[in-house]
Parts: sequence; C-alpha cells; structure tokens
Amino acid sequence: MSFLTFKKSWLTDNAANGDALDATHARLQICLGKQNITEYKIGRKTDNKLEIPLYYLAEWLAENWWVILFEPMKDEENDDPGFIRRHSILSAQHGFPLPALSIIPFGRSIRLNCSPRKATFANVSFFVDAFGDESTDDVQNTLSKFLNDSDERLRTFGIEDTNFQAAWNEISNLSPEEKAFCELIGSLGLAPSCVNDEISNAVEKLLGILGPRAVRDFCLAVTPAQVLTSMASAEEISERLPKLTDAKLDALIKTDLPSENFKAPSWRRGMQAAKNLREKLGIDVKDENGATKIFEVLNIDLSHFDSKSKKSGSALFSGAIDRQGNVAKIALLAEGTSHRRFAAGRATYLTWVSGNEARRLMTNAVTRDQQASRQFAAEILVPQSYLKVLAQSKGKLSHDHVIEIAQSRGAMPDVAFKQAYNAGISVAAI
Repeated sequence: MSFLTFKKSWLTDNAANGDALDATHARLQICLGKQNITEYKIGRKTDNKLEIPLYYLAEWLAENWWVILFEPMKDEENDDPGFIRRHSILSAQHGFPLPALSIIPFGRSIRLNCSPRKATFANVSFFVDAFGDESTDDVQNTLSKFLNDSDERLRTFGIEDTNFQAAWNEISNLSPEEKAFCELIGSLGLAPSCVNDEISNAVEKLLGILGPRAVRDFCLAVTPAQVLTSMASAEEISERLPKLTDAKLDALIKTDLPSENFKAPSWRRGMQAAKNLREKLGIDVKDENGATKIFEVLNIDLSHFDSKSKKSGSALFSGAIDRQGNVAKIALLAEGTSHRRFAAGRATYLTWVSGNEARRLMTNAVTRDQQASRQFAAEILVPQSYLKVLAQSKGKLSHDHVIEIAQSRGAMPDVAFKQAYNAGISVAAI
C-alpha cells in the first residue's frame, strides 16, 4: 500500500453555473502511512476529515507538477527561501485550510513531511506530526489518481475548460521523451511552460554531450542561473573522460550490492555497501590504509583532473564517471588529496550502482544516490565501527584524537567528526 494516500467523498450533487469549487466540494483525508494528517481541532471539536473544495489543490499540483516531483535541494545548506513554498501544499490553500505537507524530491524517492500548524484565518489547528520516504513513482501514481479523479468529477458536471484541466491534459498527453525532458526542467526548479529557449537549448545540448544519466545529475544539482555558466565545464569533462586511466571494476561486480529500499534513509545503503566491499576484500576496519587498498584494487587514479573551466562551473561537481561494463573512467575534480580521496570513494559507489553503461556526475545535490555515495565514502575512509572501538565504554573521543584519525586515514577532518557524531560518539571540545 502506498505511504501517501488521499481518501475523499464528494458532497455536491450539482454544481451551480458550472462552478469548479462546488463540483469538487468534498470530505478529504490525507494520510502518511497510518497517520491522518488532515485530523484537526476547531475550538473543542476534533474532526478527521476536511470539508473543502479540492479544485485549488488539484490546480496547484497540475500547474507545478514537474517542480513538485523533481526539484531537490541543491545542497544540504539550501538557502533558497522559495524552495519550501514551491513544495508545500499550503501554497494551494486559497482560503481553505490544509495541513503543512511538504513534498521534497530526493532523486528517485520523495520525502513527505507534515508539521503541526494553526490556520489562524479558519481557527483550525492541525496537530499530527508525520514524515516518511516513498519512491517517486509511487507518489506520482497517487497524485495522478487524485488529479484524474478530480478531472472526472468536473467533467461529470460538464466542466472541461479549467486551468487545472488544461495543465493536466497537457501533461497526460506528453510522449515518454517529452516527459523525460520536462523532468529535467522541473529538476532545475522551473515549470516547462516558463523555461526560456536559452536554457531549454542548453539542456538539449547537454543531453548530447553527457548523456541522460549525467544530465539528470547535472539538472538535479544546478540552478537555472548555473546552467549556462556550467556548459564549458561539462563539455571539457565529456571530451577528456575517454582519455583517462581505466578503473577495474571486477571486485565491485563480485561484491553483493545492497538492494534499494525507498522507505529507508539513503545513507543505510551506502553504509552497508561499504561494509560489504570491505568484507569481500578482507580489509579490517582498523587498517588505516583500508581506503587506499580499495582504490588500488580498483585501479582508481587519485590525481587531480585539472579543469581549464574553473570559472565556468566545475566547482559544482567533485567528479565524473563513465562506466562501460567492467571498466570505468573516473575524473576527480576536487582540490586537495583528502578531498579527492573522498570523491574517489563517492565515484566507487556511483560506478557500482549505475549499471553497465552510464555516465554520472558527483554533486552536492540532496538525492538518494548522492547522499548514499557520501556515506559510502565516509565509511571506507573512517569506519564508524573503528571509532566505536577507540571510544570504548566512555563513548567519547577528544577533538585532537579525531583530527589525528582523519589525518592518518587521508580523510577530511569534517568526515571523521561527522562519522563520530553519526556513531553516537561524543567529541570533547578543544
């Protein structure tokens, strides 16, 4: 059963003068798992369903479809004040109270989050706090059914020319190729109907330069303003990748890759993948050269890919890969040895999960694959279980000790500190 569900019962037997609000007047219940997020209080009374017109919610979903489902946070310190507004159903209220449900894309999955809120204009208090993850396909199917039902309801009353229906009809009639392109534009935070020719042409050109998987990574990571400034870097990466040293992937291919679970946090897959590879190669967590041995087995070249397009957006990407069967070309764009070792760890994971023929980019985007690759890299460099052994029964490490651990393993200090934090280890202040 889908984690996100809409349950509704229509209330109006006739729609006066073809009014879309009358036609879609309904009792609505939205659930995340078993939690009903439309449960609310008004004064001392509690109700488990809203009684509102559904038209505005349907219109907002249809008109913002591609952004709602495909635009992720561009990095973990996202400072775009409009991002939550673009992804919260509160934008669809129009005077009718709704719970604070946010629909946050994470690449191949979506984070659904609802926080308590009070709609002061209606004296309504929503008190359920719920969240969870679900595959993008499942969320898309749930929302599509809601929109199809709303469209059918309007047509029952002879209403066929609303803004909602025009937008939804256009989406429904797109070819698979057109839908794929709209997903890329939506990933940028733009509605396809609003994108200018310059950006549209640039994305088309990038598809030819990088291929579909890498262009998806690209669009998930950049803002519209960065598309054009990043073109030179993308072209350079594409031109020079084939000339790089082959990484040998046999050890990866022979290792058990954990299956994807869209309902679980993405870092878990990255963590387990690192453990599986260490076990396959017989590398002890205490081995300071553990990550180095992995890179050597895979023949990953840790030298710097010196981009000539630094001013054109290469800083947006820490690396790129081009996998062809059992070999891959890997470009590490990060400055500094420890940064490149982290990028090499990320490249190892992305190469592993991307299939026999794929180009990928390593980015700061908050998506499942990128997050899992960061956790994989952190775990092969500074294993959490190793930190727990060092912390022993006290459950703490000194600040200087964590710095020493990072240095001895060729890792950035913040990687070691974050691994300690995620392992539940306290780090004493300086």
